[in-house]
Amino acid sequence: MIVVTGGSGKVGRACVRDLMDHGYQVVSIDMLPPPGQSNPPRPTDVRFSRVDITDFGEAMAALSAIDERVAKVTGVVHLAAIPAPGQASNHRTFQTNMNSTYNIFEAARQLGIRNIVWASSETVFGIPYPKGPAYVPVDEEIERPETAYSLSKLLGEKMAEQFCRWDPELKIVDVRDEARRLRRLYFVFDIRHKLSRMPLNLLAQLPPFAEQHLSSVHRAAL
Repeated sequence: MIVVTGGSGKVGRACVRDLMDHGYQVVSIDMLPPPGQSNPPRPTDVRFSRVDITDFGEAMAALSAIDERVAKVTGVVHLAAIPAPGQASNHRTFQTNMNSTYNIFEAARQLGIRNIVWASSETVFGIPYPKGPAYVPVDEEIERPETAYSLSKLLGEKMAEQFCRWDPELKIVDVRDEARRLRRLYFVFDIRHKLSRMPLNLLAQLPPFAEQHLSSVHRAAL
């Protein structure tokens, strides 16, 4: 079973549908149900549980057992976050994103779930903001977060490195996606497994606003 955090969001819904269409058992965890969700769910609905993953106990429960809805989790797609600067106060954005990411990583580690994909952001490069990246073409040496949001994403990547150092069998894939202000989306597979990485030039250039394409990236990374 694959757990998708933030499965009720725009990208989350596309990710859940893509996984289900490819034969995965999926449970969506979020603070709000997906639009049109029935309770109990219809056969075509995704399994859904309301979970606040900023609470570590709830994160542990979400990845271990919730009645008949969650069991035998083998992978996590972690998309839940305050998704952009300005949608909450700076400290709330940072606190929510950091706590939820730590809780998912740590719960997965304790439960022996060694397959995690999570949403980072290209804003760690300093784009699409006016100051821009330090130089182009960008590479993984650039670290220029300009907001509390992008700082939370950069530190999430640093945290992923350390979790993989603690457990060499743990695989965490960072997917840096474009903030949807540019004409095209760029996705970088940044795999941290035994502290190794895919080269930055492994990059997909995709049509604008194509959540279904991003979903295929998440699936491929599992």
